[in-house]
Amino acid sequence: MISPGVFVPVFERNGFISRLDYCIWEQACRLLRKWMDAGETLFPISVNVSRVNIYTSDLVESICALTEKYRIPNRLLNLELTESAYTDSPQIMMEMIDQLKAKEIYCSYG
Repeated sequence: MISPGVFVPVFERNGFISRLDYCIWEQACRLLRKWMDAGETLFPISVNVSRVNIYTSDLVESICALTEKYRIPNRLLNLELTESAYTDSPQIMMEMIDQLKAKEIYCSYG
C-alpha cells in the first residue's frame, strides 16, 4: 500500500490528480445511484478535491454533470477541500465554495 502523502504530490505535479479526482467522484455517484435503485437509506458521501481542481474553472460544472448523469441530488456529494487549498488562495476558495453551495453541493474544509 502506498500512502496518499507519497503519491498525491506526484499526481499534482504531473497533472494526473484531476483525472484521479474525477474517477473517484464518478465512483461515488455510481454507488449512490446503486443505493437509490436498491431503495437503501441514503447518506452523503464525502470525496476529496485536490487543490489543483479548486482552481479549475469547470469544477462546479463537472460535479453537476456527474450528479445529472447518475440522477442523484447534488446534496448527496460532499466535497472535502484540503487546508492547503484554502491557504493557497482563500479568496478563490471562498468564491468556489459559494458557487458550489448555490448548486446545493456541500463542502467541508480545514
